[in-house]
Amino acid sequence: TASAIASICYGEASAVVDGNVYRVLSRLFGIDTPINSSSGIKEFKLLSQSLIAEESPGTYNQAIMEFGAMYCVPAAPDCDNCIFASKCVAYKNNTVAQLPVKLKKAKSKEHHFHFMVPLSENGSTYLEQRTDNGIWKHLYQFPLIDEKKTLSLKELQNHESFKKIIRNWEVKSVTQFSEKQILHKLSHKDLYVSFWIVELNEPSEKLITVDELHQLAVPIVIERFISEFTPFQL
Repeated sequence: TASAIASICYGEASAVVDGNVYRVLSRLFGIDTPINSSSGIKEFKLLSQSLIAEESPGTYNQAIMEFGAMYCVPAAPDCDNCIFASKCVAYKNNTVAQLPVKLKKAKSKEHHFHFMVPLSENGSTYLEQRTDNGIWKHLYQFPLIDEKKTLSLKELQNHESFKKIIRNWEVKSVTQFSEKQILHKLSHKDLYVSFWIVELNEPSEKLITVDELHQLAVPIVIERFISEFTPFQL
């Protein structure tokens, strides 16, 4: 969009690379580099920039976009009557239908994150630091149960990980902060997040105060919870 405005309105030689342009250039030059890869984005931008007409960049950009939209269409283009038929590598190699190439996005994995939020009578709590090489490395979080499904209160209390987490706690009650799970989307994961408030009598772990809690670096989804949960509001 920026290139289109710059070239059409201000005469700047900035090449537009949209879906239509990707299709025209990949077929005309026989390029099979995936258009949604970092190398493909760079390659097509450089190629398009090298082709743009310096004296009328706006006309060039409009023309190649329009050509892709009306003639070099995705399915069944009329290649026999195309003005570029004699120069089109894809037409010559019979690969028009295979171009442009686009990488398929990997299907996001679904995880259900159940955070145990210990809470003493004075509002103190407990967090632990993530040390593995996965997401949120070095950030702090409440004790976590990572499951492939949502859990009811009964399922949670019977879960071996839950029993391990609370083994040194004197638990008064366990309640879910909200029945509606929070959907937190990452590039490769869909996280369905639940917070369980575990009210304590006298836990053995060293608790932190609310002031200390706000000084720790936490993932954004936990930061939002902290800002909404009344006992943690300063």
